[in-house]
Amino acid sequence: MNLFLKLTRLSDISSSEANQNLAIVGGLDFAIWVETQDQGEVLALDLSVDNVAIDASITITNFTIGLEANKFQVGTIDVVTSTIGRVSTLTLKTLINTGFLVLIPVLNTFLEKLHVQFPDNILGIFTLDDLNLAYYDNYIYLGATPTFLPPTVTAF
Repeated sequence: MNLFLKLTRLSDISSSEANQNLAIVGGLDFAIWVETQDQGEVLALDLSVDNVAIDASITITNFTIGLEANKFQVGTIDVVTSTIGRVSTLTLKTLINTGFLVLIPVLNTFLEKLHVQFPDNILGIFTLDDLNLAYYDNYIYLGATPTFLPPTVTAF
């Protein structure tokens, strides 16, 4: 089985100072191809998923980047092609949305342990201090103080 995801739309990107989050609404195509003995690889199911709402919070503390998922919700699902029979889009949407309600706390437990370190020395040219991230209504501020390093002289 092969799964294909294609991002078809990314819009309604916003941030909130009150909630300290980033929200994105988009759409994607999702296709499942299966290998058969008679016909080779065959498209089993092709779905168009729209109004997918994602809400997350990104933090930076001492050059360590943190991520917390707050929401993942599917708005609409349309069956483009199905060779496996009738697919109930309402049931599928309910399963996905309920599944993510259960999975988000588990995902956040994993993300809490994941420590991504932002570099404080950029190519030996300058160092960064005071890296910070702030949410405002409809924009995000990312700031840092660069300190340029003196050139190094190599003796021949």
